[in-house]
Amino acid sequence: MLILIVEDHPVTATCLAELLGQTGHKTLIAPDVREAEKVVDDSHPDAAIIDYLLPGGDGLECLKALRKRPFFTDAPVVFQTAVGDKDLTDLGRAVDGLGPVGFVRKPCSVEDILKALRQVGATL
Repeated sequence: MLILIVEDHPVTATCLAELLGQTGHKTLIAPDVREAEKVVDDSHPDAAIIDYLLPGGDGLECLKALRKRPFFTDAPVVFQTAVGDKDLTDLGRAVDGLGPVGFVRKPCSVEDILKALRQVGATL
């Protein structure tokens, strides 16, 4: 599976990419919303892991932008976030109707992320 990682911290993105690679997945990394749009347009990933707090637009903006691509409307997406319970509840309401979306809290393991991807329909 080709998985897009949208994460602005290079070390976090690289570590996650390496861990996913060890489980047999290929990854692409984008540090922000605009780059994520370019990567999706060019490479058509099967799924995405999006950090909620991003420079130049948050993860929700990123998800909405990616969902406009016809080949990404139903792709499984997992948000990684460090937001609190209230913000997570608000985010859950905000993504309602935006396709299959799951959530994991930072810090999280690669197993947590893969489980969340499976829960939203990814075939891993």
